[in-house]
Amino acid sequence: PTFVNVLTKVTSGNSDYHACYDGATLDYISQRRSEEEEAQRLSLEALKTLNQKKAEEYAASHPENNGTSTALGNRIVQIASEQIGNKGGKKFWSWYGHSSHVQWCVIFVSWLGNEAGVLGKNIPKKEGTGNMKRWFIAQDKYKYKNSYTPKPGDVVFFDENHNGSIEHVGIVEYVGENGKIHTIEGNYTDQVKRVSRNLDEIEGYGVV
Repeated sequence: PTFVNVLTKVTSGNSDYHACYDGATLDYISQRRSEEEEAQRLSLEALKTLNQKKAEEYAASHPENNGTSTALGNRIVQIASEQIGNKGGKKFWSWYGHSSHVQWCVIFVSWLGNEAGVLGKNIPKKEGTGNMKRWFIAQDKYKYKNSYTPKPGDVVFFDENHNGSIEHVGIVEYVGENGKIHTIEGNYTDQVKRVSRNLDEIEGYGVV
């Protein structure tokens, strides 16, 4: 066979130098490099798969504390998202039994529970933030923010004035970057809106 000498650049450690190789040697070097790159890629894929498996096993064994979504939570979020833009809340407070406008953030959450088919089981029919919080506490499903990562569909309780009193509630849509909690809330400026909340506005969550 005829070999063609080729001048090529080779990296060794932290230094570069030039060497003269024939074509066959270059083919061999290229093949070895490809094999090493493929082995490295497979190793990374295997590590990724292992880490994912461990994460799934942890999530399965700690369902109350992992922030992963559930079918019910996703359904509640979907129902809530379809109400975004509603103004005045008549659809919700009239469902509860009122004939005129009232504060309706808690009623909205109860309405979502009814639409999802879990009223009285996962979400109570209540009016008043304190009443709803006490229900979740009685069910042992109230989690303070520092001990729990919320899931989509969980009820979020706001202490906006930092005085130990719950002024408002909503539904968790998802946890965003930098700890932001993205919510869908009824009676936010008297309408259903998506809101991005800081953690310091939140006291805790009702786990659905």
